[in-house]
Amino acid sequence: MTNKVTGARQRETQDGDIHWRMLLEAIPDMVWLKDAEGVYLYCNKEFESFFGASEAEIVGKTDYDFVDKKLADFFRSKDREAINKGGVSINEEWITYAADGRRVLLETTKKPVYDTQGRLQGVLGIGHDITERKRLEDKLQENELFFLESQQAASISSFRTDFATQTWHASEVFYDILGIDRHYPSTVAALFDLVHQDDRGQLRSYFQENILNQHEAIRREYRIVRPHDGQVRWMLAQGKLVFDDEGEIKSIVGTLQDITHQQRSRYELALVNFALNHVQDAVYLVDAQGHFLFVNDEAVRVHGYSRDELLRLRVIDVDAVYRTEEQWAAHWQEMKSVRTLVLQSQHKTNDGKSIPVEITANYFEYRNQSYILGLVRDISERVAMHHELMRHRTHLEELVKDKTQELATTNHKLTRLSRLQRAISLSSQALVRATSEQAYRQEMCQLLVDVCGYRLVWIGHVLADAENTVQVKASAGEGLAWLSAQVITQQEGALGQGPHSQALRSGRVANVDLTHEPALWAQQARSQGWRSCLVVPFRLDDGQAGLFTMYADVHTDMCEDELQLVQEMVHDYVQGVAVLKLRRRHGEIMDELAERVRDESLARQQNQSLAEKLQLVLDSFEAGIFVWDKDQCLAFWNQNVLGLFPLSAYRIHAGLLRDDFMQELQRNGEKYDTTRPWDAWQQPIHERVQTHQGWELEYTRRVAQDGSRIVVISNITEITMLRDTLQRNQRMADLGGMVAGVAHDLNTPIGIALTASTTLAEGVRCIEKEAMKGEMRRSALTAFLDQSQWASRLIESNLNRAIELITSFKQVAVDGTQAQRRRFGLGAMLQEVMIMMQPLLKPQGHRWWLDRHADEINMDSYPGPLGQVITNLVQNAVTHAFVDHPGLLTLRIRARAPDQVEIRVSDNGRGIPPEHLQRIFTPFFTTRLGQGGTGLGLHMSHRIVTSVLQGSIEVNSVQGQGTEFCIVIPCSPQRKQETSA
Repeated sequence: MTNKVTGARQRETQDGDIHWRMLLEAIPDMVWLKDAEGVYLYCNKEFESFFGASEAEIVGKTDYDFVDKKLADFFRSKDREAINKGGVSINEEWITYAADGRRVLLETTKKPVYDTQGRLQGVLGIGHDITERKRLEDKLQENELFFLESQQAASISSFRTDFATQTWHASEVFYDILGIDRHYPSTVAALFDLVHQDDRGQLRSYFQENILNQHEAIRREYRIVRPHDGQVRWMLAQGKLVFDDEGEIKSIVGTLQDITHQQRSRYELALVNFALNHVQDAVYLVDAQGHFLFVNDEAVRVHGYSRDELLRLRVIDVDAVYRTEEQWAAHWQEMKSVRTLVLQSQHKTNDGKSIPVEITANYFEYRNQSYILGLVRDISERVAMHHELMRHRTHLEELVKDKTQELATTNHKLTRLSRLQRAISLSSQALVRATSEQAYRQEMCQLLVDVCGYRLVWIGHVLADAENTVQVKASAGEGLAWLSAQVITQQEGALGQGPHSQALRSGRVANVDLTHEPALWAQQARSQGWRSCLVVPFRLDDGQAGLFTMYADVHTDMCEDELQLVQEMVHDYVQGVAVLKLRRRHGEIMDELAERVRDESLARQQNQSLAEKLQLVLDSFEAGIFVWDKDQCLAFWNQNVLGLFPLSAYRIHAGLLRDDFMQELQRNGEKYDTTRPWDAWQQPIHERVQTHQGWELEYTRRVAQDGSRIVVISNITEITMLRDTLQRNQRMADLGGMVAGVAHDLNTPIGIALTASTTLAEGVRCIEKEAMKGEMRRSALTAFLDQSQWASRLIESNLNRAIELITSFKQVAVDGTQAQRRRFGLGAMLQEVMIMMQPLLKPQGHRWWLDRHADEINMDSYPGPLGQVITNLVQNAVTHAFVDHPGLLTLRIRARAPDQVEIRVSDNGRGIPPEHLQRIFTPFFTTRLGQGGTGLGLHMSHRIVTSVLQGSIEVNSVQGQGTEFCIVIPCSPQRKQETSA
């Protein structure tokens, strides 16, 4: 019995296993069972496809036997996760079937299996293929994203309201349109709170009456106020009601769109239409066939048609110019070419009248269609006024003819004043260029001929003879042969006397009209073609009297301003002669000094024999002399050494080593020599040092043929002081000449401004008289206003020119007289210096050019001394280089590292002879001694560059090709000057 029962139970168990296995095999998912150590106990057919092995081959093995270690570690970690959790663990993972290479996404469910006693038996795993489900989910998400982006692009959202709960649901864009977030209450009442207070009552009424009562479809525009930014936006709500089975309202579905931009466009269109209807001109919009597409209210009023009647017409129906199809077609093609056209025409009105109009037509294209927008203005009044103005214009032209002669006279007067002002300005430049009194007188005569237009000008001085004869000193112009035959005296009755004796005796200007003068001298002058004679007397500083005489081919009554300018020019001539005499005397003194020095030197050489009295000569020599032999021992010295060095005679002895001598000097507090190495004396060396006693010593070192060194030490303290005094005097003299030049340059604009103001004042007096008499005429007022505008412009332009000259002069003058250190732009400073040199350069036709790269260089130095150097170089070029032709001065600047700038001043003059190149910086050396040259200009420039500016200056010159000076200076020199030890 027992055996039967046992057998029955085994059969039941076997049948159960078969049914269980059949059930697992029928499941399309993968099923497997592992023990707690990850060893497979069972798997179904689907799982066999995954590993590509049979169940018999899988059971008893682990994941590491079938897949790579990384994937096996992942499977094992998920098993432990389920065991540790003690419950179901679900995850997704991508796998590849080993049997056919399929790649699928599995949703894996793992659960630990326990026996009846609760002991862990293993982990049961089920893998469900969710690849297709994942694909559908992704597709759905993609469609949702497309729907959301479409709504965002159109600024439109969908919504649904539940009628029973009065709540709503909407798409994402709904929140963005209304400016709310997810926390905003989702009730219908909260939505009504967003509606603009001006629209809220109307919207509630519309919702109640049209939607709830009449069940109409929803379409309504209204405004809202967005809570997050306070913006007012226009909304368009559209939708419909949804009913339940009993016919009751269940919900409302629809869309909400932001139409703010569309509403704004409609408003702008209405505004444009309103504006066009309120302009003063008639406005037409015409198509290519000439049909009126739009007309404003003014067009309707002008033509007398109704708007509908006018819109049925074409341009050829109302225009008197374009009356045919051909004419309109030609006009359309012209508009298409020029785009904008202003023309005049005639338009016909509804009652048959014709009115003149001005049309401004603009051609444009819009959406592949062509149009013309025309602005038409009734110009009937303008045409009438034009005819009236033409009548007045004819009358005014007749009045202008009456004033032409008066204006011509005034203009001629101003021209004479302007020429006199220019002659005065150029006379100061002539003084700067003059090398002698005769050259100055001759150039003054030529100026009056060239600038003022006189036919003959001569300057005469009264001789101290019995007849007080007037001797002609200089002349220019025509009739010089006639002039040489005249005998002019201060006495009555002499031939040619005329106005000359009158001017000399009275001391006043004589202006004589030769046309009606019966005297013999006048007849002779008229035979030369002259019609007037102007004589201006003067008296030189030495008391000698003289005359300025000018002949012209026309006679004019000179006003007070002209006479004053003529006298001022003659006064300048007298001052110029005095300056030239002083300059000549200065040259004579320098010549005498040089001759005396040469005579003294020659006498000294002749009185003593160099061979017999060498020691006496050297001892009497003003300089101290050392001779060091080739072993650096003292071989010779003279007595003046003891006066220069604070050492006794027994300390300076033959055989004294140079190093011992230097140490002895240092112990006595003096450092006359430098630390220059003994082998560095290969070339002659010149140095200057300052002693603690305030002396300035000049060292000259030379190397003899036997290797010995000769040192000559000169005390140049007094010479330096004298040279500095002469340099200061020369700078002040140059500054005085520059002041004189600027003063005369200022005379021109100031004189013109004065003349213009005098003319303006005279015009004011005349117009005031007419106003007081009540006889003011339009022509007189118009002429006065034109004259006032002309005079005002003339005064303003000339005063501005005077201000520019004064500003430039102030800067150069301050920098030229005070060696003050400041920051400045090198280009601007050189520009100002060259502008101040214009009175010297321009009259002779000299030109200059400045390299504009100088604007990029800023300096912290002494602009005054640097300006003095440039001024001296320019004056040197004018005096020596450009003697026989106009020249060109070129200034080039470039930066040199470190912190240095190079200034090159070159000319295209005649160059410097080779024998003079080594001496041009020597004081008192000049090739024009007695002719205005002092020999200090280049020496002073060399002194300023090497001492004040702490730089160097060199010269290169080729005869016939010009000269170039190269100046190299630091951009920021040392503030405390270092002396040689």
